[in-house]
Amino acid sequence: ISPVVKSKFGYHIIQMVQRNGDRAFVRHIIRIPPVTETEIAAGTAKLDSVRAKLIAGTLDFNTAAGRYSEDEAAKFSGPYITSKTTGATYLTIDELDKDVVTQLDKLKLGEFSQPIAFTDERGKKGVRILYLKSRSEPHRMNIRDDYSKIASSALEEKKMQVLDKWMKNRISSHYIMVDPTIANCAQLEKWKGAAKLASY
Repeated sequence: ISPVVKSKFGYHIIQMVQRNGDRAFVRHIIRIPPVTETEIAAGTAKLDSVRAKLIAGTLDFNTAAGRYSEDEAAKFSGPYITSKTTGATYLTIDELDKDVVTQLDKLKLGEFSQPIAFTDERGKKGVRILYLKSRSEPHRMNIRDDYSKIASSALEEKKMQVLDKWMKNRISSHYIMVDPTIANCAQLEKWKGAAKLASY
């Protein structure tokens, strides 16, 4: 059993159950310490001084993210929020957290928000500064302004067509079971011909 080990996820105690060459079977206990109000206040104070440097122009946003962010993705791939589906940095409002949208409504182009406490998808609390790099006015989708979004949609549609074709070719040669609790779903029509309803 290991001593207490700290990682970005929390504190672990790890036990080696079995080892076979390069392969190991381990188990662990993890303890995620809660973020205290004192830590949030300290983070807010630190980011307040970072924001002052950003506004004064003595520090740029990318450098600040690399130097002060605890988010590994921000350190290595840039501090910009990206779309979870396309990876693009141009996002629609529905792709952002409602808290982010509320804060962005208060910002003008090129402005930095006050340090804001937040909770991420994993439930971890932190403090961040938002920077509004650009904003586009509502418009009809067009190639000039929305090329990356259109290209991404076309790629996703092509992937779905290829996957659908692959499945149609394989349905007849594979055993398919449709759970009776979802058997009435209209999306499963193409599977029902080949499927055997499960009897639980």
